[in-house]
Amino acid sequence: MRHRKARKKIGMKRGRRLSVLRNLTLEIFRNRPEEEKEKEGKVVTTLAKAKQVSKIVSKMISLGKREDLASRRLAYKWLRNHKTVKRLFDDIAPNYKERDGGYVRIVKLGFRKGDNAPIALVELV
Repeated sequence: MRHRKARKKIGMKRGRRLSVLRNLTLEIFRNRPEEEKEKEGKVVTTLAKAKQVSKIVSKMISLGKREDLASRRLAYKWLRNHKTVKRLFDDIAPNYKERDGGYVRIVKLGFRKGDNAPIALVELV
């Protein structure tokens, strides 16, 4: 029985799952070149992964709003990229100072052609 097992496994073992979610989170926070600015803060993935990564992105933005050293260290523990943590704390999180939650929007896009998996767009609001 799965009593008190809160995590969704999304068909992967722990190491791969964490790696995929970390990379999706980094992709959302990544600074894009000028020719790709319309893709900034967005990523297309399966619906199950989108739901999991939206929780992580919300936590990272909440950490960014606190602006203390402990929060930076916790964000770096997950993101493992100094440039991304700096961008999160200096550019992204201040935009959400007045907002209490709901930083991420999930838009369903339909189904993938090969395996008919539901596809979703994850974007910062």
